[in-house]
Amino acid sequence: MGFVRGELALVAGLQLAVGDAADADPIQQVAGDAALAVVLNVDDVFSGAGAGGQQQEAEGEAGHGCTAGNSINVVLPSSGYLRNSSLKNLGIYCEVNAGHGVNIKLGATLNRFEDVNITVLNPTKSCYLGIWSGIALGQPQGVFDTTWEGGDLYITSAHTVFGIDFVTNGTTFNENNFRRMRWNNGNTLQFARFTNVDTATYLEGNTIDGVNFEICSGGGIFATNMKGWIIRTCKFWDQGGAYKNHLVHMGANSGLPSIGNTLETVMRNGDTMTAGKRDIFIESGNDTTLINCYTDPGNSPSYDFNGQRVLIIGPALSNVSNSQRMAIANPRNAITASATFAGTTSA
Repeated sequence: MGFVRGELALVAGLQLAVGDAADADPIQQVAGDAALAVVLNVDDVFSGAGAGGQQQEAEGEAGHGCTAGNSINVVLPSSGYLRNSSLKNLGIYCEVNAGHGVNIKLGATLNRFEDVNITVLNPTKSCYLGIWSGIALGQPQGVFDTTWEGGDLYITSAHTVFGIDFVTNGTTFNENNFRRMRWNNGNTLQFARFTNVDTATYLEGNTIDGVNFEICSGGGIFATNMKGWIIRTCKFWDQGGAYKNHLVHMGANSGLPSIGNTLETVMRNGDTMTAGKRDIFIESGNDTTLINCYTDPGNSPSYDFNGQRVLIIGPALSNVSNSQRMAIANPRNAITASATFAGTTSA
């Protein structure tokens, strides 16, 4: 059976088999005696393939649908991670009664998701999910050194969960990259959540670069326990009204402040913020650097640094609350000659 408008590339000697599966998550990593690591429910992955596996291409079809039905099983050691593998040029379409797009139940390392487009119409399911908070600290879990490159992720305006949701117990979401993507829609929650329930460990070295947030009513990113993150060239577009939540929220979920993170060229292009909501809210996180982050004054920018240490490089920000430990470095002069403190601003 051939693929239509795409290929599924699962490498490193993984075995593919087609059969029936009752689980409604299109891609799900599981552990068990059968050592099934990934289940891909592909009732329509092959562009209209029916139960008999016949290829039926529909004229003008935009992608491939995924619901419970036929499956592709990737066989891995029962104690292993999904490793050195990739999904490439794949469309996953989850109907309103289907599950998550990609559900990583144990872990993944050194993988690539390249130009994978996911639509999730069930408002209680996510495009990418990894919930490991119930796994004991120090036990295998998490995602490491994995790259998401390209791809369009879509959830509904009625969603009650995050479009991307990773919750760890320990420092088990590290050195990952999201690049050149588009994240669409949302309700009152940010599109993506990255958090750690452990109070003594960080999520380290992750990068979110070149993401277009399209009509993300609840904002873009909620993250805690961040260390050495880079959030770069992220723009917010076309809300058509007030955003309902902070666009970027560095939170305090576990009580461990984030540290040493950089936000560069994070911008809201038009629209406004609901009262009390911020373009950038640093609730808990010291030594954060903001480089060329800007919202036009005509669109009522709003920032809150909650008394955390923040260095501003580039345009001065207006309407900044709790900025008593903010420093501004004006790029037109030497940094040492133009830094100001105690909440002051410079032109």
